[in-house]
Amino acid sequence: MTTPFLDIDRTLPDGLLPDLLARIRAERPDNLSAAEAAADAGKLWAVGRTLPIAFMDQDLPADERAQLRALVKDHAATWLDHANLHFAWDQSVADALIRISFDPPANWSYIGLDAILIPQDQPTMNLGGLRTGAPADIRRQIILHEFGHALGLIHEHQSPVAAIEWNRDAVIKELSGPPNHWDKETIEINIFYRYGHAQTQYGDLLPADAQFDDASIMVYPIPQHWTVQKLVIQGNTTLSATDKAFIARCYPAAT
Repeated sequence: MTTPFLDIDRTLPDGLLPDLLARIRAERPDNLSAAEAAADAGKLWAVGRTLPIAFMDQDLPADERAQLRALVKDHAATWLDHANLHFAWDQSVADALIRISFDPPANWSYIGLDAILIPQDQPTMNLGGLRTGAPADIRRQIILHEFGHALGLIHEHQSPVAAIEWNRDAVIKELSGPPNHWDKETIEINIFYRYGHAQTQYGDLLPADAQFDDASIMVYPIPQHWTVQKLVIQGNTTLSATDKAFIARCYPAAT
């Protein structure tokens, strides 16, 4: 497997953390527990929330703009089959909580409630890979993966149950070069960092028998030589059974 082109999690500057915590408490009190560290706060939206979404694509030709919007709406709605949330599409940029740009080639998203603190004239998600001639299954993968982040999900390989032993030298060497050109901080944040069980989202909501899900839409493609265990993950293009079950636990149906 050649070095995969990977998406990144956008992170907030440290100075915004106090404001983020206040917004988290206001949005959904069970995001935070008294025992957890501030940096471990959950970032889930309120259950049943309607998320206003805008497209920042006015510079694109009208036909391309229409095609991209239809594609995003179609695939993103897959999450709503399993989560008690709603999307309000085509809102104004000034009013939208999720704002989508299409600048190639990068794909990225802020995680869940982080989007609240991003200035309204800036995107909270970029789906640039949709404009690079990618095949249909990869376009679906890009949309599902980035919307997973927007709903508050982390990368599966960073889950508390992942327990991946990384060949750090190989990962750093390859991700520092093409096509990603990541610095070491980006590699640490997106590859090596592992979330703890103490976090509300991945403690109370994580089943006791949870295991690493190599079929998850939220896992990176992983070349064999990147891990001590010799894992091989080609990259998934649909929601796994575990993805569906977990997002339903995060956003349960009304009883």
